[in-house]
Amino acid sequence: MTSTLPVVLIVDQESTEIGLAMELLDGIEATFKACSNAAEVFQLTLEIQPAVVILSSQLELKDGYQVLNHLKSQNETAHIPVIFVPANFGERQMKLHADMIRRVEVLAKPVDEVRYRGLVEFYLQLYQYRVAIEAIGGEKKNRSLVEGRDEGVLVIDEAGKICFANGAAERLLDTRVHALCGQYIETILQDSAERLMSSWKDHPISKVTKTEQILQVESAKIWGATGDVIDVKFAAIPVFHLPGAKLLFAFRRLKKSREKKGKLSRLESTDHLTGLPTRIRVDDYISSAIQKAKLENNHFALLFIDLDHFKYINETLGHDLGDALIKSVAQRVSQLLRKDDAVCRMEGDEFVVILGELDHPTHAGAVAKKVIDRLHEPFLVDGHEIFTGCSIGVAIYPSCGDDTDILIKNAEAAVARAKNLGRNNYQFYTVEMNKQRADRMELELDLRRALDSSQFKLEYHPLINHEESSIEAFEVRLVWEHPKRGLLEVDDFLPVAEDAGFGPDLYRWMWKRASAELSEHGKSLPGMKLCMPISPSLFAQDNIVEWLLRQVEKAGLIPEDILIQIPESTLMARGLSFSGVITELQKVGFQFVLDNFGTGHGSLELIRSIPYSMIKISERFIDKMMESKADELIVDGIIYLAHNLGFKVIATGVKHAEQLSFLQSKGCDWVEGAGVDKDIAKALLEKVPQRFR
Repeated sequence: MTSTLPVVLIVDQESTEIGLAMELLDGIEATFKACSNAAEVFQLTLEIQPAVVILSSQLELKDGYQVLNHLKSQNETAHIPVIFVPANFGERQMKLHADMIRRVEVLAKPVDEVRYRGLVEFYLQLYQYRVAIEAIGGEKKNRSLVEGRDEGVLVIDEAGKICFANGAAERLLDTRVHALCGQYIETILQDSAERLMSSWKDHPISKVTKTEQILQVESAKIWGATGDVIDVKFAAIPVFHLPGAKLLFAFRRLKKSREKKGKLSRLESTDHLTGLPTRIRVDDYISSAIQKAKLENNHFALLFIDLDHFKYINETLGHDLGDALIKSVAQRVSQLLRKDDAVCRMEGDEFVVILGELDHPTHAGAVAKKVIDRLHEPFLVDGHEIFTGCSIGVAIYPSCGDDTDILIKNAEAAVARAKNLGRNNYQFYTVEMNKQRADRMELELDLRRALDSSQFKLEYHPLINHEESSIEAFEVRLVWEHPKRGLLEVDDFLPVAEDAGFGPDLYRWMWKRASAELSEHGKSLPGMKLCMPISPSLFAQDNIVEWLLRQVEKAGLIPEDILIQIPESTLMARGLSFSGVITELQKVGFQFVLDNFGTGHGSLELIRSIPYSMIKISERFIDKMMESKADELIVDGIIYLAHNLGFKVIATGVKHAEQLSFLQSKGCDWVEGAGVDKDIAKALLEKVPQRFR
């Protein structure tokens, strides 16, 4: 920092609000900096390391909640205090991201001027400790003391009172520094304080302040603010240069090994991650609900909840972030239930909800819809904006079963049907679902055999620029020539393959097969371009960029000839770990198509974060376009938006001349389907080998 004074950073999109904030803080010994661009907040905070950030919730491009999440999730800025200023306490995100809000001081508008100024002065006082701690033992070491995510640091004065806490201490003790400061350290130590007055001077740890020796304890227990016991190791370090401070208390949570955790969780009836009852207790809850329903001649419902795309989140963002998401999901579901309802975690990303005392069985559907809507909203987890969703199966007692095992089995059958219907929906159990469940299992077995027996083939669908009367590219689609079921489109079997874990094998086969076929016929296709789909799970595999380059080279093409289709549903999290793979692919020349646009969860900002050159409209909208005015408006809006963002637009599945005419009138760039002018398509296709017609 260029100034010797601490910096207060004020972030608001309105210059008048920034001016009012500076008026309220007039006379305070600090340098004030302002920022109105949400995209610049993190970098600016990183550079100036302010004593405190005053952050408005109302910002352009990103809202303040996204900025706050990013600041508090990154090691370099998590330790910097934030005063968060929402428009009011009724903002939707206040409830949605309650866990994150608990980590900062919140002052809703209109602010209490005395408290506003007092908080800033408080954080300016803490800043002197922060700077002093950073000066202990060299910069690298002290950055870990202040900024570390795992090691809590408390500064203790001569009386035994806490006068500073770093961000890690706040997280470990589950409270804010403002609440900690002024408390005796005795409040967090294992031994109960029986006296009204502090006995700090007689405490063994306090004696360290009179020496130059460090007290290290490898195993101890301290209390969090919620009353939970935390197993820690700690070091008590005497300090002599901090104003008013005598002791630095550094502590770290002791971690159980993953193997030990797994053994304990199997034995425990409470899930260690979410705090919910485990599978062990589900039977008890259902048995109790059955007994009560029999006595009262009533219904109850079992909801089996399965998160959508959780496997991809784990693969791309890691298990720690996956665990954090599971915890947030458990909290949201619990908030929707009544006192007499119950929610249990089965395993992985599966939950069971028992709804008692239903006035009517269909009311379970209303609850399932609420759960789906709530989990459809974004999660902010450690700097990532994660979009997921869920599929829910509903079984009603007694019509869907009269004992625990049957009810669970039937709810699982219902959730499988919900996933088959496109996910993010709920389905009631019916007897017919048993057949569908068996059918799905049979299909999975057939898929495994099909990979070894050459039952798959590729179809090449021409993407036509109708205005220029030219084939711009061929979209490659996988089909399955099933020996009993006939020709199956990829949507009929790919979800089953992905869930079974061999989706990447299918996509690898596609790319290798296309390479082989193009190497044979490519010479007769000058200017050939391919539009190739890819699985998100394939991105997570080692050396995928080099592998794709080899396939393109074998086909006699160059990366610039390949348009890689990425489904919108892939865009589930900000900063996906495979964003580096996408960047590498772009650098060597590959282009990207946003596939199935309009039905997933991709925000406009996420769309901008990946270097797309084209957008492909979901065929759901094309199919109903001339029957539904709403779908016409959606298609019109997508084309308008895409063109203004610099993207070309592809529409596939065009069946009728009316659809084609509408798309042409709106300026759609490339089209495909039975409704494309047969004469033009036929004339163009006569120039290419039979395989590509």
